[in-house]
Amino acid sequence: MNELMPCGADVSFVSVEEYIPQALRYLGDASRATRLQGRLSITRCYNGAIFEDFPGMEFWIKEQTLKGSGLAWADENWRGGQARGDFQATMDAAIQGQIDMERGLSTFAWDELDQTRLDEILNALPHEIYKAQVTFSS
Repeated sequence: MNELMPCGADVSFVSVEEYIPQALRYLGDASRATRLQGRLSITRCYNGAIFEDFPGMEFWIKEQTLKGSGLAWADENWRGGQARGDFQATMDAAIQGQIDMERGLSTFAWDELDQTRLDEILNALPHEIYKAQVTFSS
């Protein structure tokens, strides 16, 4: 990652299963991997346990932003809680065809990315490519 993004990622997405001990450090790992003034986006977590080991000072010094996916913090409606916020509204709009999720989407394989290809992708944003998806395989 350091070769492709020596300053760190612009955005790091974090999904935490709190019953896995290592996962409690994911938010801190994401903060360390994210550039100055970058954004951390929590896509899923069930309680506040991930904040217990969060490197708050580093996060503050790097002027990072923390975002979530609506109001789904252990309150998913299938668990008897509230319906999600922005995330659910976006998914509903996509399902109803109000948003074309495939338009402008380009998929790239992680093992094919090198500095030249990454530069091509970044230069194509946002005119030729609107969304870039990187696939990983083992």
